[in-house]
Amino acid sequence: MTLRSWATPLVIATFAVSGVTGILMFLHADSGLNKLAHEWIGLAMVAAVLAHLVLNWRAFTTYFRRPLAQVIMAAGLGVLGLSFIGLGSGPAGGPEAAIRAMAGALGDAPVSELALLAHKDGAQVMADLAAAGVTVTSADQTLAAVAGDDARRLTGLIVAVLAPAQPGG
Repeated sequence: MTLRSWATPLVIATFAVSGVTGILMFLHADSGLNKLAHEWIGLAMVAAVLAHLVLNWRAFTTYFRRPLAQVIMAAGLGVLGLSFIGLGSGPAGGPEAAIRAMAGALGDAPVSELALLAHKDGAQVMADLAAAGVTVTSADQTLAAVAGDDARRLTGLIVAVLAPAQPGG
């Protein structure tokens, strides 16, 4: 089997899968294994394109002498470079990291400050926590101190404190 017999067909096949799955992901219509296929087929596409370049090297190098081709390739490299710039949409790590940071900040705040944030008085927050099965000994205590290293428990306590007060309660 020669390089010529499989390089271009592999470029076509990987482009088809990568293109369709990429469009589906862009439209948030992907399902099943689309994202996984897109990522892995992308790697296969790199290999296929490199093999295609080896076969067509001489023709490929002629594009470096054409102004329009130079502009298009430079624009592609520019977009690649820009893709590494963060947009400042939050802490590194995306929304999950932002939520962890907020939970950490809320957990480290004294119960008295959380009461202000929840628009409740300290007694109501203590009652809400007691209803959640937690005894807080002082309004200066933090939820992180109560929860210890249990992140799920901390999240539950934050929800118990910040949930709106029940009518009549």
